[in-house]
Amino acid sequence: MSSDGEVLLVDDTPENLRVLSDLLRDHGLKVRVASSGTMALRSVQARRPDLILLDVQMPELDGFETCRRLRLDPASATIPVLFLSASDAAADRIESFRVGGEDFISKPFQAEEVLARVTTHLALGRTRQALDQANARLSDQVLAETNRRGDAETVAAERLARLDLVLAAATLGAWEIDPVSAAFRCDERARAILGLAAEHQLAWSDIIQTFPQAEQEGIALRFERALRNRGSFDLEGWWTPPVAAAAGGDGPARTRIRLRGRPLPPRAGGGAVQMAGVIWDITEEHQLRDRLIQSERMEALGLLAGGVAHDFNNQLAIITAEVDILHLDGAGSPQAAAHLDNISKAAEASTILIRDLLTFAKRRDLERSTIDLCQLLRQTVQMASRSLGTAITLTAAIPAGPIVVSGNAGQLENAILNLCINARDAMPDGGRLSLSLERRAVEQAFCQVSRRAFSGDFAVLTVADTGIGIPESIQGRIFEPFFTTKPEGKGTGLGLSAVLGCVVAHGGYLSLDSAAGRGTTVSLYLGSSAAPAASTPVSVATTAMQHRTGRVLLLDDQATVREVLADGLRHLGWEVTTVADPDAAIAAWQQTQPRFAIGLIDLIMPKQSGAGVFRAIRRADPGALIVLMSGHTAGENIDALRQDGLAAFIEKPVRIRQLSQLMGTLLEGRPQ
Repeated sequence: MSSDGEVLLVDDTPENLRVLSDLLRDHGLKVRVASSGTMALRSVQARRPDLILLDVQMPELDGFETCRRLRLDPASATIPVLFLSASDAAADRIESFRVGGEDFISKPFQAEEVLARVTTHLALGRTRQALDQANARLSDQVLAETNRRGDAETVAAERLARLDLVLAAATLGAWEIDPVSAAFRCDERARAILGLAAEHQLAWSDIIQTFPQAEQEGIALRFERALRNRGSFDLEGWWTPPVAAAAGGDGPARTRIRLRGRPLPPRAGGGAVQMAGVIWDITEEHQLRDRLIQSERMEALGLLAGGVAHDFNNQLAIITAEVDILHLDGAGSPQAAAHLDNISKAAEASTILIRDLLTFAKRRDLERSTIDLCQLLRQTVQMASRSLGTAITLTAAIPAGPIVVSGNAGQLENAILNLCINARDAMPDGGRLSLSLERRAVEQAFCQVSRRAFSGDFAVLTVADTGIGIPESIQGRIFEPFFTTKPEGKGTGLGLSAVLGCVVAHGGYLSLDSAAGRGTTVSLYLGSSAAPAASTPVSVATTAMQHRTGRVLLLDDQATVREVLADGLRHLGWEVTTVADPDAAIAAWQQTQPRFAIGLIDLIMPKQSGAGVFRAIRRADPGALIVLMSGHTAGENIDALRQDGLAAFIEKPVRIRQLSQLMGTLLEGRPQ
């Protein structure tokens, strides 16, 4: 996305100025910066910007007072002001609009959201400026007309010229309808917006019929009511030119238009009343609004999903640890052992669901490696074929390869399997499922995730079925977590949300082509690399629990999680000291002699994060072995922590077997 215009950034934090400046400049905008409200006022007086991004919390002169002073000066009163704030309090939002702000963006912000809002307000500002200029010219011409007082025909011609000037400045077309002849007449600009050739003549009924059939009756009723009551008529919708509609085209030819009109006064002698008005293309505005709404919806769902997953992870940690402890104590009868295995399998399945949620919520670190997609797809096809049944024909077009990407093999494999399972469920009576992989140069493909076009060279993985298809009315929701069209008990609604999370985590794109009754095609676009694929590391099979010895400090703010993990480790011979408070953990590590062999620290805690505790312990003891535990990383850069000396990071729910084996391996590899 590119744009033009000049933006003034006002923030007392240099890092915020740098990040926002780079973001806006990368999208074609000119950027000036000011580190205080006073500097911002001086900068505006020196040269008027097209838009101001204004931080709320600043020393001396805060954002609200700065905006008040801008609005008092006629030279800056109309500059759009968008507030930035780390606070999302309702009182701050209300105050921002009360002092004259146009919008309010909460930190931490999403790049797509900031760009969408800045672009929208710049476009609105340009439209207002064009209209103001046109109005100024119109006022000058009206004054000249009063002075000249020409004959009636000259005045009428000049008025038409001025009207044409205003319509051109605002990119508006003019139209009118004669209710008697039902003729729809419009100027050249309106014809360009509607995609009509000069010789193409239409009646008002033809116009109505180009809109979706479900909307046609309502449009006709509103039009008749406006004529009868001499009121305004307003119509917004997707428009397909008659030629494209007749040819069955409903894609690129579609335009989002808006018509506004009013009945004209009766003609002299009681002639027919006409409807006249303006029309304009709002496709880009609609897409920007749609992308902003989608971004806000997905962000809200992500916050909800991440919160649910974090709390549920702690409960799963208790369940899995208790099962491990029961195994250590001896399962008793074979029946009891079987029941424990069932609990363990259910917990593992729940863990996968939680990881799908965290993937969607973008709260899992993506551990990347170099992957040959050809090899990965062959392995995945073998797994998928076992669950499709005999009524579905599976074909796979996989090149000899390699097609190399940087990513997470587990996430990509899970995304492909989820797409295959959804395709299978969409073909209850059988059909064809086709998978293909290729390198492709892409020009202006539409991404379902970001709701915008993209181009470039990609590895393209496509999954296509001949199933029942997806109605257009729900295509905007199918990637939301827990949204499903399957019967109750037949699906969790997390499969496609996990696919979306995988695409976002890999910095890729996703396109969807589907309609009711004609199947579905989903394509994943991933940035490919010319580097050869590294050999896939062989996973080590889980070994039996081994008893270890060593002194362990365990910090977790959840009492039940803390005690059950400690109990399980003690069963294996570890000497465990538990603490619930970050300060207590830091003090215990510094004061206990000899010092602990290893520390297990929860990453997400209300008072202080586990990363902060890790850094404090490492300052006091540079050789300390610390393992962080969490269901998700909460925005922490685990790779950076590893560079600072973090021994390991393990995902919750933690299995006692894995944890003990990890600690033993770390201690065995420690220099003596």
